[in-house]
Amino acid sequence: MAVDRQSLIDNVVKGGQIPAQWFSRPGLLAAPTLEEYPDLGIKYDPEAAKAELQSYMDEKGIKDPGEITVEIMFNTNENHQKIAVAIQQMWKDVLGINATVQNQEWAVYLETIRSKDTPQVFRLGWCQDYPDAANFIDDQASSGGSSNPTVDGKPGSEPAGGFMWYNQEFEDLVNQALVEPDTAKRTELYAKAEDILVKQDAVMIPIYWYTSVQLTKINVERTYSVMGGKESFNKWDILPEGQERKPQMTAVPATEVPPTEVPPTETEVPPTATLTEVPPTETEVPPTEVPATEVPPTETELPVIESTATSSSSL
Repeated sequence: MAVDRQSLIDNVVKGGQIPAQWFSRPGLLAAPTLEEYPDLGIKYDPEAAKAELQSYMDEKGIKDPGEITVEIMFNTNENHQKIAVAIQQMWKDVLGINATVQNQEWAVYLETIRSKDTPQVFRLGWCQDYPDAANFIDDQASSGGSSNPTVDGKPGSEPAGGFMWYNQEFEDLVNQALVEPDTAKRTELYAKAEDILVKQDAVMIPIYWYTSVQLTKINVERTYSVMGGKESFNKWDILPEGQERKPQMTAVPATEVPPTEVPPTETEVPPTATLTEVPPTETEVPPTEVPATEVPPTETELPVIESTATSSSSL
């Protein structure tokens, strides 16, 4: 609630990313969408964030938020550093708490966030292996998942780093969704699971969903993949000279997790927290911006930030 995602996108990463209100990217099979679930998840809400922090301080007998210090860690990368520093400042401005920022090289970082030495908040990003919400909510976040490992890889076993989190209701919802044949019912189950993940337990702080910025000749009819550039080129077509395809902007409505909410994790300074960003979607530049001659498509992918305790990875 204390992370202004839209401001982060507009002023720091500047890639037209979509503020994420939850973890699984809209467009994946059975993933909630902003159109159907506009109020799901976490949003930027500084007053609510302050109230959560005050509740925590009252419980712990803390008088001054300046007494609270949170550690933010990221894998070495200039863009990740910019995001971490921006969030550090947001927490200071909105909540009055202090945050330290540290980085590690990727190989060392992976060992750190998958061990008992996992920092309070760490960044992570995720690009799906297959186009289904299960690849996020189950494969990543559930007990024994990639970002929530256990000592023997089994759900419910002793945590081995990452989120270090277990919630039986969340596990039940995810397991039920895995075997539910009806997509609408699966989506509802995953929506309930997302609410637990990013809001009720505030395991992660989702930051934004990736975008991919490309130029495409105006007479090319094409697809727009949610899989981060994995296009079905066999479905593309070239229109006769003089014809133009209908303009299409594929960005998802900006109601995601952006600048509205700072999950309890942030205010409660949980043992671990994650910032996460989600895979790129392709964004088409309006026809007027594309030359009449063919311009080879270019993709621009910008960093993602997440933290643990979780989202996103999250921070």
